[in-house]
Amino acid sequence: MRILHTMLRVGNLQRSIDFYTSVLGMSLLRTSDNPEYKYTLAFLGYGRNPEHAELELTYNYGVESYDMGTAYGHIAIAVPDAYAACEAVKAKGGNVTREAGPVKGGTTVIAFVQDPDGYKIEFIQKGTTPKTQADLVAEQFGVVRRDDDRRSPHDARQMLHLLLAIEHEVAGVTRGFLHCPMPVVVFIVSDIDQLRIEVLLLISDCLARAD
Repeated sequence: MRILHTMLRVGNLQRSIDFYTSVLGMSLLRTSDNPEYKYTLAFLGYGRNPEHAELELTYNYGVESYDMGTAYGHIAIAVPDAYAACEAVKAKGGNVTREAGPVKGGTTVIAFVQDPDGYKIEFIQKGTTPKTQADLVAEQFGVVRRDDDRRSPHDARQMLHLLLAIEHEVAGVTRGFLHCPMPVVVFIVSDIDQLRIEVLLLISDCLARAD
């Protein structure tokens, strides 16, 4: 047995097709119209059955919206880079409801976006972890990468100095150019809260490797 598709009822079929194809990069696989019973189906996905699960969109004639209720959760999509995926969605006019970052209580990087009908879609980062803002800045301070076993308490101290420098420099600034001392580092901060989290995770990782 295998999952073949997930069905979502939508209020505007073309609007939803545009979102899933143009914003999320799916392909429109096939459509089926049934005037007698007043509904139209559209199947989309990153591949066809049976190799890939598909998304079935159902439009019932004359029904423009649905109550989401409390039972529906989300659809999950694997992406190589959740940060880049969110930026791509926003660039195409999509709605990111949870920016990319580690899941609460874990290290897996996730994000959430919302389709035109209010359905949530989760991005789950798979594969090689790309460099975060903290990684890029850490390299300027000579701190080794996230996947390097040579990390030590010394690296943790360096990252703590970096965090203090960031807090000193931003002083309430949440977007723009950030100039850090020791040595001079110039980079763009799009989400200072996320950068704080990333730096603290790096510090924790350094200390954990030293145990």
